[in-house]
Amino acid sequence: MHATINGSLTLLNSAPKSGPQLKTVVLASSIAAVEPAVQCQKKETSGPIIYLASKSAAERVFWEFKKQHNPAFTMTAMNPVQHLKSHDLLPVPTSPCQWIVPYVIDVRDVAKLIIYPIVHPAETDGERYIASSAASHPQAYADILRDALPEARGRIVEDESGKGYRKDYTLDEGEMIVDGGKEGKAIGGYMEFEQSVVDTARSFEGLVQGWWEFVIIVLN
Repeated sequence: MHATINGSLTLLNSAPKSGPQLKTVVLASSIAAVEPAVQCQKKETSGPIIYLASKSAAERVFWEFKKQHNPAFTMTAMNPVQHLKSHDLLPVPTSPCQWIVPYVIDVRDVAKLIIYPIVHPAETDGERYIASSAASHPQAYADILRDALPEARGRIVEDESGKGYRKDYTLDEGEMIVDGGKEGKAIGGYMEFEQSVVDTARSFEGLVQGWWEFVIIVLN
């Protein structure tokens, strides 16, 4: 926590010294900074809770700096959900992570959104962009990959095909809703969820032995 807060303050306090050529500061934050769950733990505070708290603290410092100093440069925060990405070998999870928000966005869309405030500083100054394109589900990943990658079809468990998720990859009312409409409009629309899943899966080809099985574990 202290490292996160002090690191943010160090960068922000140094930013004005860059002079007039510095036009925009974009905070690459996370949906974790605004995740509504509240838990009170003491000595046994879990890693995920500490992560959520550190993200929230860093963004609070960011906005307090803007309010107190009113800098000449614009300030914008980006809060994306989980990324679907290429060539990023993630460790195989050993236990469920129920605290993770069940939404995803293609990392290429995140890159576009980070650039957007630099190109449109007046429009984005003081804004937070919660980037989310689709709700994910393990069965959806399996169904998409079975259809798109026939060479691996026999190795992807079919299970209950078509069940457990909506065809438009959204969640039902009453569940956690992450609205990324403003962000999608800013970049001219998000990449299709199916294409993101397939591109991510194909990026593992040749990189990991038994890569099909590895991809399914990671995407789940």
